[in-house]
Amino acid sequence: MDKPTIPKSFLWNGVCKKSKNFVNIEDYYIPLPTNSPTTGDVLTVDANGDYVWAAGGGSCADATLYRTDGTTVYQTIASGGSYTTLGSTVNDDGTSFTLEDGDTYNVFRNNYSVLLNGTTQYLDQSTTDFNFGYADDFSVEFWVRNDGLSFATYVANFDTSPQNGWRVARGGTGANRGGITFQIAAGGSFDYRIETNSTSLLTAGLWHHVVVCKPANNVAANACIYVDGVSVPFTVNNTGGVATPTFLDKLTIGANSDLAGNLLDARFDSCVIYNRELSAAEVTDHYNNGRPDDRSNDSGALRYFRFENNLTDTLGNQDLTGYNSPTFSNQRP
Repeated sequence: MDKPTIPKSFLWNGVCKKSKNFVNIEDYYIPLPTNSPTTGDVLTVDANGDYVWAAGGGSCADATLYRTDGTTVYQTIASGGSYTTLGSTVNDDGTSFTLEDGDTYNVFRNNYSVLLNGTTQYLDQSTTDFNFGYADDFSVEFWVRNDGLSFATYVANFDTSPQNGWRVARGGTGANRGGITFQIAAGGSFDYRIETNSTSLLTAGLWHHVVVCKPANNVAANACIYVDGVSVPFTVNNTGGVATPTFLDKLTIGANSDLAGNLLDARFDSCVIYNRELSAAEVTDHYNNGRPDDRSNDSGALRYFRFENNLTDTLGNQDLTGYNSPTFSNQRP
């Protein structure tokens, strides 16, 4: 099960089962609820994105989950009892559990995002892994819930004086307010710059999935920007360059790498940086059903920050450092 889809709701019950509401184990992860069920409850999604038991009607002596063929019982809970699988308690912590057929299915969920205040807080690490120039292919992927829409840096290895390196930023003025900007500069000159055309591509207060992909050439028109799984049009302001940027050897999230302004006010989550260009099909798949999926095994991933109440690189390469006490939020995609 590499890339399952999580259903929004399904019904647990026994004698009053309705097969169309039952989870096909071969197609889905089973989400873990945050509260205990009672007979006939529906497992659904609340306003915070948590899976919870809610009254679903029906009257059954006990609650049983069947396969869609209506024959094999995978899990059973006693009336008003605890949520159990094969006699073992299932924890709401993103662990795995084993079903009757002997297969193990992992449960993946993000519980937190990192919250940056737009005035003093940012994240960084000293590294040469992201010294990407005009001839390199790479991709930057993340989820973001903006508080404002003025110009701010999302992810960068960028020096503002003189301008050198690359950055993915939130557009700030005119037609690009609420859009995405991707820039590469060398020797103080933006020779590679694209900006999305939409005036309302990103909405403050809502989660968005953003991916910027750069192919292995210096033609800016060949790059791609995706928002919520869809490729969006952009304007090429500078077509491409050949000079080699002078890098600060620093990856930053929420600020330029020389810390010269453009700090981000947003909740930020599930950031992955790749040393290759993602395809359109991959981006659509990553967006999935509007929630982060597990990117641990992705080809070409150099860093993967889940921000699960920490600044750890899930791939084990190099963790981030937070400055001025960034906090974590239980609001996430």
